[in-house]
Amino acid sequence: MSQFPEIGAVILAAGRGRRLGTPKVMLKQSGVSCLAQIVSRLRQAGIERIVAVVRSEHHSWAVDKAGTIELAINPRPERGMLSSLYLGIRHLPHCQGVMVVAVDHPLVKTDTYRSLVRAFKEMPQAVVKPESRGRAGHPIVIPRQLAARVPTADIHGGLSALIRSSGMNQVRLKVDDDGVTCNINTPADRERLGGEVANERKHL
Repeated sequence: MSQFPEIGAVILAAGRGRRLGTPKVMLKQSGVSCLAQIVSRLRQAGIERIVAVVRSEHHSWAVDKAGTIELAINPRPERGMLSSLYLGIRHLPHCQGVMVVAVDHPLVKTDTYRSLVRAFKEMPQAVVKPESRGRAGHPIVIPRQLAARVPTADIHGGLSALIRSSGMNQVRLKVDDDGVTCNINTPADRERLGGEVANERKHL
């Protein structure tokens, strides 16, 4: 399905997961990897170009679980989240918008992805963020102009600071989806949201 403006997605999955105690890319729910769930919902929302950024040691895991998506290896993930976003954006040179998706937000509904795509198509020069119960969440869609300014390593304040300094219009899209604010950061989060951890050794 062709779209204009074309939107690609970058799934950020190279984090070590220190607080969680395991890399977040290894998370599963009901026997299905969170990465695979996210990819499936992005596809259903009409997003064809999907790039997952992973650590080198998780490349084979991502290939096995995520199917036919593009993969980018972050050789120095210690540089932070923006370094992964930078690498992912380089795989989407023709996309007018980039949906920034965190692998630790696996509960986002397909309809939310669709709504974000529609909103960005109507406002392709704006940053579009979902909002649930008055709280902004993830994923967000950023225009190409902003994507081109993403640095190769983290800055103070991260992506939020980059968006603020750009002066671009920010649109908060109200959605009926608590998944946009539910991220899995700790073992307690994982248990509360019904997550599991894959056997990492088996897949390395």
